[in-house]
Amino acid sequence: MESLPRAAKFRVKISIIRANNLRPADLSLIGQSKSDPYCICKLAGRPETDVRTQTVMKTLDPTWKFECEMPCMKATDTLEFQVMDYDTIGSDDLLGNLELTFDQIYPGGVDDTLELSDPARKDGKIATLRLKVIPELIETPVPDTRCFVTVYKAEGLRSADWSLFGGKSDPYCIVNIPGKKHSAWRTRVMFKELNPTWDEEEDVIGYEPGDPLKFQVLDYDEKDDDDNLGQALLQSSDFHPDGFEGEISLGEGTLHVRIDIAVPEIDEEVIDPGGHVGPRDREPAPFQMRSMDSGRTHRLGAYTRIG
Repeated sequence: MESLPRAAKFRVKISIIRANNLRPADLSLIGQSKSDPYCICKLAGRPETDVRTQTVMKTLDPTWKFECEMPCMKATDTLEFQVMDYDTIGSDDLLGNLELTFDQIYPGGVDDTLELSDPARKDGKIATLRLKVIPELIETPVPDTRCFVTVYKAEGLRSADWSLFGGKSDPYCIVNIPGKKHSAWRTRVMFKELNPTWDEEEDVIGYEPGDPLKFQVLDYDEKDDDDNLGQALLQSSDFHPDGFEGEISLGEGTLHVRIDIAVPEIDEEVIDPGGHVGPRDREPAPFQMRSMDSGRTHRLGAYTRIG
């Protein structure tokens, strides 16, 4: 694989063409049982990226010819496809799912028919999904000073989602420069975790020497406002210019991060000590030079005064 820029991001064009041999989820007393399938595509752990095809009614071989785009995929992201059966009453049924890691789609993309995983299927048949996936590197201007932040993991988070079997949270982390809205970036959501591992890196947009960094961990809620699980602020002197790696306290729980500062290399100016000497500064040489090795004598035409 070719070398990628640090914290590279990709625009991914996706065509969900069709599925074949799906499991019948809707039983029928008259005729063959069918399903009402549609397909969801998203980046795993990033609910805001969800897109879905139209629903094709009463078929096991739907054709969608649906096109969409993931505007920002990282090398640590995974593309997830879920084929669902639409139900008017009750929850929709999963008919099969498929995951593609970044290494599986880059650099050559995907143009293939792939198998769907369907744990509920008992007849031994295999459903397939026809896809086309094309990744494209997003080119961005490189600033003079760059701030790379890696959010490794959190430990000891509080439980925000109550359960009879022990509460959990669905945590994600937001990193930003206070007062600079466009600097914010967020990790993916790790569902039902109190000790999540993200291992995600990004280049903080708009960073300038002297800027502090804010870290906030939240619990994702699909219907309500997300709950704050803790936050921390690092002043510029904590990481600039030598970087930082270690734990920071969230109040309840800790966050493990790394910060690298990259500054442009400055070429040292080479000073010629004789640069100011001109032809008129030359004078006849009243002496000669003799080689210590050969003993030969060399006459000098002229010499200059420097200083």
